[in-house]
Amino acid sequence: MENRKQDLVLFIARRSNCDGTAEATKDGLRQGLTHTRRKYVGQYGLLNPEDNIKSLVFIQSSNKAFPRDGDTVRHIKAVLNNGRATNRPVVLAVNGWDGLSTNSVALVDLFRPYIDEVQITMAIWLQELQVFRKVSVKHAVLVLSGEYEGELEDLELPWATKEYIGKIQVIASWKNNISVDTLELRQETMNRNRVPNANGNGWFCEFPDCDKVCQTSERLVDHKHKHHGPKVSCRYCGREFTRTDHRDRHEKEVCRENPTVRAAKEAEPPKKRAKRGSKSKTLKREEGVVASDDGVPPYQLIQQNTWNFPRVDKDAPFSERVVYKMEVFCRFPECCFQVN
Repeated sequence: MENRKQDLVLFIARRSNCDGTAEATKDGLRQGLTHTRRKYVGQYGLLNPEDNIKSLVFIQSSNKAFPRDGDTVRHIKAVLNNGRATNRPVVLAVNGWDGLSTNSVALVDLFRPYIDEVQITMAIWLQELQVFRKVSVKHAVLVLSGEYEGELEDLELPWATKEYIGKIQVIASWKNNISVDTLELRQETMNRNRVPNANGNGWFCEFPDCDKVCQTSERLVDHKHKHHGPKVSCRYCGREFTRTDHRDRHEKEVCRENPTVRAAKEAEPPKKRAKRGSKSKTLKREEGVVASDDGVPPYQLIQQNTWNFPRVDKDAPFSERVVYKMEVFCRFPECCFQVN
């Protein structure tokens, strides 16, 4: 990689599910990135200590889209924005082909706003081969978004970009098939020892003091995860969450007990509210004028309360087609219903 000491480098590792607790899983990912970082330095040279190189580890299925305001997107965009502001290339050193995502839409949404302004490269670390494979993110995004026409095999792409695109598409398909097979397997096998309710059309929650009955085994699993699974709580207000990313977002952006959030809310200018009003126009009743039986105001009232439109020259071309907005009576000079 040319001018490698000027590259902004971010090391990334992902896991689809937890191995024990979430924090223990992330610690394992960080240990793996320590090895990747050592290999990267050995191949491409020392990193710039002034850049304060950090690592990004997260737990999420690679086929899922990134949460729009999640830590993963914010962390990556911070590095990309830094590269754009300082006019420096960005390198994402990722553990494995699917170490970031196999969701084509998620990758395009993340990188498309930057590919014309920042030189972005992925350095895919392949543990089995003990080598890095370089990927041009710009070319990968253009292929995944459909901006390149033709078959993938016929395209001329730099480095291992073509191999990367093929790998993530195949891995995404494998994982999707595994998910379908897993659901079918659970449906066929997980219910054999469960006791249905009295009507035979549901599944009891086996936790003590819980009489919840679910219609399917999948809903029972969701119920147990939501109500009986491990909880994480906000360190400021104590509110409990079933997911750490929901807790983290609450702490950073919502919780009023967090002094930083409270100060930011108090510093916001008051919201401007639209003034109450009405665009309707009330007709003035004139004494001695009798209203029509069908509810339509008499012509005299309409004439007195309607805009005074300019007259139309009847001899002008297409004058009979001229009609003003909100016009309710004729304006031709020879007509008996005219504006005074």
